[in-house]
Amino acid sequence: MFLGAAVGALTTPAVPLIGMIAGGIAGLKPDIDSPGSTMGRRLWPVSAALKGTVKHRTIAHTVWFCLLMAVLTGFIAYKFDLPVTASALAGFLGAVTHLVLDGLTVSGVAPFMPAAWHPRGIIRTNGIADILIMFAFVFIDIYLIGNGHSLSRFFHGL
Repeated sequence: MFLGAAVGALTTPAVPLIGMIAGGIAGLKPDIDSPGSTMGRRLWPVSAALKGTVKHRTIAHTVWFCLLMAVLTGFIAYKFDLPVTASALAGFLGAVTHLVLDGLTVSGVAPFMPAAWHPRGIIRTNGIADILIMFAFVFIDIYLIGNGHSLSRFFHGL
């Protein structure tokens, strides 16, 4: 979520807070297949239905799901008269960040399912490295909120 929020803010220079919200929410969506997750608790009926149908880190942890998040985010942006392309990109990248970070864990993900490629890492979910990464992105988010940075201004300032 926190990396998704940071990426979302950076991809929507006109309205970084909207991008941060879109990216952050989309970054949580892949865990909708887990009723105990933040998103699973918020959308319990959907999560419970998925739990009975698919395993965790399968269909909701694919690039195809990330594309669906882009479409949904773009549609919501359109309905609220917000920048559609930037919001859709924030939604897509927010969901992709979830896949990337889960791909660094011992369990890994299969982002192009049904293709067999299943990258795995060495980070344990909820382990010390996982928590340190989360806090790093929390601080980046706080910095971005405080400074209202776009992608170009962010990298120019480094």
